[in-house]
Amino acid sequence: MGINISVIRSGSSGNCTALWTKNECVLIDCGHVRVSELEYELNQLGISCNNIRGIIVTHAHSDHIDTNGLKFALAYGIKVYIHPENYEIVYSNNQRVIKQLEANMQIAFHRLAPFKIGVYRIEPFRVKHPKHNPGYPLGFALSVKRVEGNVKFGYMTDLKEVTPEILEKLAGVSALIIETNYDQTVIDNGYGQHGWDAHLSNQRAARAVCDLSCASSPSQLRYVFLAHVSDRNNTHEDAWDCVTRVLHLRGVEGIELVRTHRYKRSRVITVQA
Repeated sequence: MGINISVIRSGSSGNCTALWTKNECVLIDCGHVRVSELEYELNQLGISCNNIRGIIVTHAHSDHIDTNGLKFALAYGIKVYIHPENYEIVYSNNQRVIKQLEANMQIAFHRLAPFKIGVYRIEPFRVKHPKHNPGYPLGFALSVKRVEGNVKFGYMTDLKEVTPEILEKLAGVSALIIETNYDQTVIDNGYGQHGWDAHLSNQRAARAVCDLSCASSPSQLRYVFLAHVSDRNNTHEDAWDCVTRVLHLRGVEGIELVRTHRYKRSRVITVQA
């Protein structure tokens, strides 16, 4: 049985990613997506809201978790998994709904130790995102045990750089959701707009994909979602072309790139063990 992935929304206008099996789903982030809109998207994907086991929060910016996402969790009895430093900021902006979630035991704290949600093992890791008080920004390595073998995924957006420590956490992933926020040539030509320096460029993302692919032989990495593309400092075409070009120059083959979007979901990728 495969594990399905779709990036429902990606960008400063909203973020939400679904990973699911037949009976269990987890969401990574849930910000700036109306409850009715999210219900519709999940229904289109064949996901029952009652099968969502948790919402995992990367950091405290409202495009990643906001009142809409918290109300969705409250409506369906979904636990919100959040680092305490992110919780403090989210609480200050959403006190009423957070108090309701707490009363229902729907807030689950975690730090950097691995934890489980249903069939999913989640290992958080720290990322650098020095912009507008993000709290404690995190990426995640998620894995699912199957009789035929383990399946592992990586998620990292809203980060300034990919460190060797991050690459180590993501070793062996079959699918990766990675930020391609801005294009370095836009910045070099003096056209960059505010905020780019807290994010990952196309070029750095491409190098990270190559490094992950080359870290094991044979490479496990098969799918790469190009996420959180800026509408001011980048285009989807430039992100795609840059990553494709760098992969070719490094001799990396067998990786399928997947577009993400601001206002519609990505296509579904199913990863087998």
